[in-house]
Amino acid sequence: MKIGRLSTLQSAKYLQKRKKQRILTITIYSIASLIAILAILLSFKLSFLRVTNISANDTLNIKSEEVKKDVLDMVSGNYYFIIPKDSYFFLSKEKIKNKIVDDFKRIDTIEIKNKGTTVLEIEITERQPEVMICDGFREDEEGEHCSFADKQGIIFEKIATSSDKIYFKYYSSDEIDKDKFLQLQDFVKNVENSGIIARGLLLSE
Repeated sequence: MKIGRLSTLQSAKYLQKRKKQRILTITIYSIASLIAILAILLSFKLSFLRVTNISANDTLNIKSEEVKKDVLDMVSGNYYFIIPKDSYFFLSKEKIKNKIVDDFKRIDTIEIKNKGTTVLEIEITERQPEVMICDGFREDEEGEHCSFADKQGIIFEKIATSSDKIYFKYYSSDEIDKDKFLQLQDFVKNVENSGIIARGLLLSE
């Protein structure tokens, strides 16, 4: 009888000891995990892991300082009040590219690459005006609303009709898709090669 009670008491003490060990183990793992998470979060704020230097090239109409300011404004601040947006690990070059292209319509090509963990290099080329696309035909040029378009027919800048250089004009009330534009360009080139001087083409009213 005494042996049974002693065995039960020892079992209870053993279970209690195991329970304390489990609690201690869980506590240690929790503290270690918390420390690891804090260490990772703090590492994002280390200066040598943050992109703080932006370099960009100038073009005829786009200044590097404007591009750099656009990027710095985008990467300022934090994600969830903790992670810096300029962290090397969280910097999205694709988002930066889309933002720059959206803000600077004259950009034709753009390449973004990291130089180490603190420098971001941006190289851009500028669209060159090929033709002018005007909103329908106007007998009075002063009343025309025209924009520059590049060799692919992409409109990138509204402009007054007066220009130092004479550009071929397409008059259209509707948007000209790329394939149609390229076909029209071939047609105009063939016309000019035949000796006819063409200054514009009316597509629709």
